[in-house]
Amino acid sequence: MSRNLSIIATAILTASCSTPEQTPADSQPVATPTPKPIATTPAPGNQQQTADNKTLYTASVTFRGFTPEALADFRIVPENGTTLSMASNGTHASIDGFWWRHSRLWFKIPDHCSVVVTAAPTPEQPSAFTTTHDCDALGTQIQKLRGLPHKPGFYIDEGNTGHGTDYPW
Repeated sequence: MSRNLSIIATAILTASCSTPEQTPADSQPVATPTPKPIATTPAPGNQQQTADNKTLYTASVTFRGFTPEALADFRIVPENGTTLSMASNGTHASIDGFWWRHSRLWFKIPDHCSVVVTAAPTPEQPSAFTTTHDCDALGTQIQKLRGLPHKPGFYIDEGNTGHGTDYPW
């Protein structure tokens, strides 16, 4: 048994101490590629540069096809602060969500998501809408692990879905 171990140890030492295989004379050294940072792809429009050049993810919302009268039923909730702003057709970045006049719940958009709100008016509800969203998969998993909202939607304005603004109507 000890002879077998001796043979195995000799084989390992011989293999690890042997000279490397010779390369052809015309071989040129290959430069090591510079590693590139791997980044998750945020939802479109969700990147914000900070003063120290770091990238933060913030939510965005795009309104499409609304009349000015219908847009008056929406207020944009800022990512920071408590001053609501009027909605307009187009993209609003660095937001936390929006209020809609016809709901006492607010529409929360997690930071790793972007939402498109498309007008779908009816005679009874001129500001009716549909939504589609795009959320970063890594952000979704992190929010789930934290027990925080990970999908855009209507939420109560308290606890971990609360915000510093109140229903404006």
